[in-house]
Amino acid sequence: MARWVFTCKNCFRIVPYTEIGRTLMDYFFPTKPKVPSEGQRLECPQCKTKYVYQQTELWYERN
Repeated sequence: MARWVFTCKNCFRIVPYTEIGRTLMDYFFPTKPKVPSEGQRLECPQCKTKYVYQQTELWYERN
């Protein structure tokens, strides 16, 4: 499944943000979701470290 993710700044593991829609257009032409201007605070599922991530750190992952 395709999704938008960040990379943990501590352990470099994937920190999921949101899944891509379920239509073919969503997979071939994904639209980057908006991240608040002050950033998005997320916790890494692996090391439990919390960081504030910015829009520029968001990337597309396809499994």
